[in-house]
Amino acid sequence: MSSIRENRLFTLTIVPDSGYDMKTGNINLRLITGLLSFLIITFFVTLFFIIGYHVKLSQENEYADAVTDMRNYLDTIDKNEITVGILSNKMSNIRRIDKSFRQFAYMPVPDDNMYMAGIGGHVIVDESRFETLGGDMNKMLTDMYLKIRTIDRQLYVEDISFNEIENSLRESRDEINNTPTILPILSLNVTSKFGMRTNPVTGRKQFHDAVDFTGNRGDKIFATADGTVIKSDYHSVRGHYVIIKHKYGYLTLYAHLDKKLVKVGDRVRKEDIIGTMGSSGRTTGTNLHYSITHNNRKVNPLDYF
Repeated sequence: MSSIRENRLFTLTIVPDSGYDMKTGNINLRLITGLLSFLIITFFVTLFFIIGYHVKLSQENEYADAVTDMRNYLDTIDKNEITVGILSNKMSNIRRIDKSFRQFAYMPVPDDNMYMAGIGGHVIVDESRFETLGGDMNKMLTDMYLKIRTIDRQLYVEDISFNEIENSLRESRDEINNTPTILPILSLNVTSKFGMRTNPVTGRKQFHDAVDFTGNRGDKIFATADGTVIKSDYHSVRGHYVIIKHKYGYLTLYAHLDKKLVKVGDRVRKEDIIGTMGSSGRTTGTNLHYSITHNNRKVNPLDYF
C-alpha cells in the first residue's frame, strides 16, 4: 500500500482555447521531489562556493592591503629614523652652543645627563600602545618614540636654558659694555707685556703695568669699553694720553698718542675712535701704551681680550 502511495502519479490535463483536443500526461511525484531536492542542493552548494570564493578573495585583498600598509609603515619608519638622526645631531650642536653661551655669560653649565634626559629624570615611554603589533614592529616604534620624546625633552631643557641665558645677558649687558674686553688697535702686535721687564729707555729692571702695542703713526685707537673721558692731556713721559672711566671700577689709559680726538667729559662707547697712534712722550718708537686699572689695582690687559 505504501509502495503504491510512494509511486502514485498525478495527471496533468491541458485544455487549449483554440478548441483542439485536450492533452493529458502523468507526473511522477517522486521524480519531481527528487529533481527539486537536487536543484536546491545544487543551489546551496554553488552558493557556498561563491560565498567562499568571495570571502577568500576579500581576505587575499585585505592581506595584500595589509602587506602594502606594512611596507609603507616600514618605509615611513626608516625615513623618520633618518629625520630623528638629523634632529639629534642638530640638538648636539645646539647643546654645544648653549654651553658656549653659558661660559661666555659666566653661568653654570648643566651636566650632560640634564641636557640628555631633561628636568625630572629619564624619559618614560608607554609601550602598551604598541602591544597589538608584532615584536619587531613594536620594538622599532618604541625606540623611535623614545628618541622623539628624548628630543622633545631636550628642546624643553634648551628652551629654559636659552631663556636663562637671555635674561642673564640682558642683566649683565651694561657690565659687559663697561668692561674693557676688546683690543684698542686693529692688530695684536705686542712689543712689551705686563710684568717685570727691562725699561727700553732707562735700561733698568722695573715692573711694567701695561701692554705696549706697535703699529704705524696714525693708526686708529679705540675705546675698549663704554665710559667717560676724565683725562685728555699731555705728560712728559706719557706724551699725549687719554684716561677713560668706566663703571664697575674700571679705568683705561691710552698713552704716546699722536692725536687725541676726545676731550674731558665726552661720553664714549666701546669701539669709538679716541685718538691715533704716535710716539709722543718718552718712548723709543711708535707705539700705544695701554693699561687697565680695576678697583685701584693695575691688572693685565691681556687677560681681558
